[in-house]
Amino acid sequence: MWKLTLKGLGAPVIGNDGTIYCSGYDFGSKLYAVNPNGTIKWESTNGGLCSHPAIGNDGTIYSTSDEQLFATNMDGSLKWKYSLNRIVYYFAGDPYIGNNETIYAVTGGTAALMAFDANGALKWLYRDFNAFNDGIKNVLSIGSDGTVYISVASSSGNTIQAITESGQRKWAYAANNSSPLSSATIDNMGTIYFFERSFSRKLVALNPDGTFKWSLNMPSNPSDISPIIGPSGTVYIGTTAGTLYAYGNTTSVRDRPSNDQKHFSLQQNYPNPFNASTVITFFLPNSTHVALKVYNLQGKEMEVLINAYQVAGKHEIKWTAEAIPSGIYVYRLQAGQYAEVKKLILLK
Repeated sequence: MWKLTLKGLGAPVIGNDGTIYCSGYDFGSKLYAVNPNGTIKWESTNGGLCSHPAIGNDGTIYSTSDEQLFATNMDGSLKWKYSLNRIVYYFAGDPYIGNNETIYAVTGGTAALMAFDANGALKWLYRDFNAFNDGIKNVLSIGSDGTVYISVASSSGNTIQAITESGQRKWAYAANNSSPLSSATIDNMGTIYFFERSFSRKLVALNPDGTFKWSLNMPSNPSDISPIIGPSGTVYIGTTAGTLYAYGNTTSVRDRPSNDQKHFSLQQNYPNPFNASTVITFFLPNSTHVALKVYNLQGKEMEVLINAYQVAGKHEIKWTAEAIPSGIYVYRLQAGQYAEVKKLILLK
């Protein structure tokens, strides 16, 4: 056990080598790297006002500080930084990493969602021109296909919006009675969850195309933070009254394994949770091209298990996750027009 006292610390994130990164403020914004034994590895002025940094696949640490987005190397040296212009005033939240190492950040003053490539070049900037100055919540959710889900408060109402990887709005879902909305989260079947607060006090679920799926009345006002989806599909909800709720298994019946070899089927990996290796089984009623890939919960592709033509029948794939850190991941099977996703838990 150890204790390290630093000023103005945000939430820590942990790199693949066990290094702990956290932002802080001590006569200026700071980014700290802490060894697993609690000693400071290095400190940098590359950002520090975000709640927590984000770590790329190559170990790059991304952080924000007022008008700048920083990319810091694992040794603490600056990789690159992006400075905002007068059109967009300041970064309002933490950076997020999507597919293909795209970095997303929300701005305030002028509400916008910005996307950058791994070299720090701006890919695109999305604005809802009816949004209030700080109208985009700074907590994002990213689907396995790279879609970014944002919660927007605007003069024309409050919406959950789906933004494509190219920066185009795919759809927008409007809240009832102008209720304030929480940020959104997404499960392994693509269902989007969020709260309607104050007036409605509802947990709302949307289909992947943005159409209404179902809603659940809440006994007290839910928090401003998005719900959390557990490995079994249970939805966990915190409220302003200080109560934590857990609601059933929301997973679609398509998540349940089938032994009928006349139909496509993706079964739950075994063992699960697992340490080091697990087996994934699927059935093909006819021969087709198959892609079986593993992603983290931010939608980043971690490993390609199959990307080839496969004959009909039962297939078992052993995955050894030696270079992957502990955590919850999803694996997705694409076989012709059939697609299915399941979660797995790696514990080392």
